[in-house]
Amino acid sequence: MNCRRSMTTSLSVVVALAIVAGSHAQVPYTYTDWLTPLTNGIAGTITIPNSTTIGVAYTGTYFNAQLNGGTNYWIPSTPYTGSQVLNAPSTPDIITVIGGPPNAVNHSLTFSQPVSDLVMDWVSLGTPTFTASLTFSEPFSLISQGTGYWGPGTLSQNGNMLNGNEGHGTILFTGPAFTTLTWTDSFAEQWHGFTV
Repeated sequence: MNCRRSMTTSLSVVVALAIVAGSHAQVPYTYTDWLTPLTNGIAGTITIPNSTTIGVAYTGTYFNAQLNGGTNYWIPSTPYTGSQVLNAPSTPDIITVIGGPPNAVNHSLTFSQPVSDLVMDWVSLGTPTFTASLTFSEPFSLISQGTGYWGPGTLSQNGNMLNGNEGHGTILFTGPAFTTLTWTDSFAEQWHGFTV
């Protein structure tokens, strides 16, 4: 599903998910409005400019979810903007997740209809001295990163794996449309966040 957005219209989560059109031009993002706690996750919606609403459900082990206000971990916006990213999340909505060990923790996002060119923003993946690694079910490109709320850090990519040392930035899923995105989280960190 490729959609052009004319403005940011909804909230975002610490890892930001957005549906964007085109992977080579700078476009505005429409972020997930995370709304409702579930038994083992959080539900939300993405409303794109043509007024289509797509349901989004996160399932997995999470530390916290900011649904209505709180600290805006998306400031400064520089790790989330660049040649392909026009705007960072404009609200403090975020889901902060927990990783492994002793075993890797599984996380998933399910969409009410197929999505493509999905972006996900991350805050504070890993620590300055320990690398957190996330392995995704879909191919992606690392499109921006930089100094974020918790200071300087780095993100790197190895195939479908995203590695972070206090990393703040944005990844773009580049494969065909999908309705489910899964990832495993192998690092025993109690707090790294995202939105889509």
